[in-house]
Amino acid sequence: MSILAGCHEARNNFVLTEIACPECGDYIELFVRDGKSIGTEKCASCDYVIDEGLSLSEIVREQHGA
Repeated sequence: MSILAGCHEARNNFVLTEIACPECGDYIELFVRDGKSIGTEKCASCDYVIDEGLSLSEIVREQHGA
């Protein structure tokens, strides 16, 4: 049971990541868990909003205009 508890604890961890804003290129601090954003974050420069639940790959695609 202790092995499963460790896996569950690791899954609940999140990482603070800096990404470039898709609109203006300034940096946004974003909390990420399992590759998806946690909470809603707003760019301080242009007010662009990154919604909760977006995967990092979706955000990167927006940066490159895809």
